[in-house]
Amino acid sequence: MIIVEHAYSINFIDPLDIFVGFDYTSSCCEDFGYLFLAKPFTEMTPEELKALSPEDSWYNDEYGPQLSESMSMFESEAAAQEALKNYIFDPLYCANENDGGDGGVVIFKLIGADAPVYLHLYNHHNGYYAHGFDMKIGKPGSHEDHTLLVQDKEYSTFGAEVHSGSL
Repeated sequence: MIIVEHAYSINFIDPLDIFVGFDYTSSCCEDFGYLFLAKPFTEMTPEELKALSPEDSWYNDEYGPQLSESMSMFESEAAAQEALKNYIFDPLYCANENDGGDGGVVIFKLIGADAPVYLHLYNHHNGYYAHGFDMKIGKPGSHEDHTLLVQDKEYSTFGAEVHSGSL
């Protein structure tokens, strides 16, 4: 898998040219991002979630669990790319979860030689700022040349859509 940021998006592209694009434009009154976990956060206990990031306030009384990039199982984007280089997206798995507030979390499953890994895209906001996401099957060669598959406001998006929505 490669992770590529463009002007308005971040894209995750697997070796079979399946990609997930996420609107990465920032506005006020929101907290959004992505992280990788060993299982969906909805299957984790509060203790497991807190253990991932004890310094962060992971729970908000008004909005519920608050995910944070610091909770990711990888220390950096480069570490994630290296560990997941042969992982592929499961196109049948897409869980869209409400986080208890006006935002949400969408979860994608990655399959590899070891245990599955789950990509979480999240957005916690006050009800006004949404972030779109797409999972598409791209043109052959997109993994090698990510410019063939750009999920970006400034460019056309190529590929057959599998899942899409907003958080």
